[in-house]
Amino acid sequence: MPTAPAGRPGAPNRRRRPRRRSAPTIPPPRRTATATPATSIGSYPEDAISRRRGGVAKVDVTLDAGGRVKSASLAAGSGTLSLDREALAMLRRAQPLPAPPPERLVAGQIRIVLPIHFDLNQAG
Repeated sequence: MPTAPAGRPGAPNRRRRPRRRSAPTIPPPRRTATATPATSIGSYPEDAISRRRGGVAKVDVTLDAGGRVKSASLAAGSGTLSLDREALAMLRRAQPLPAPPPERLVAGQIRIVLPIHFDLNQAG
């Protein structure tokens, strides 16, 4: 016959499962007064529109504590040279980006890969 724990009469004797640790989450970027909306800094290259090209360019970018781009290079191309060039140019025009969380900085900077989506359905 199961026995109740000493501190709680009538309570079932169940073993507590260890709590699952959730994956670490990155807090959302902080918006700053100098952050520029992507819609005003991006443009869809005309040649990509005329050739009906879309895709995702992945940009490897290093930001400093103030959100300024220290370096940017293409980590994976979209398959269209003009879209890849526009992804890099858009990052430079968008500076400064929202400042990264201080706890995520290593030696005063953070390195991330940003996917930049080019969708013909949203082209101007």
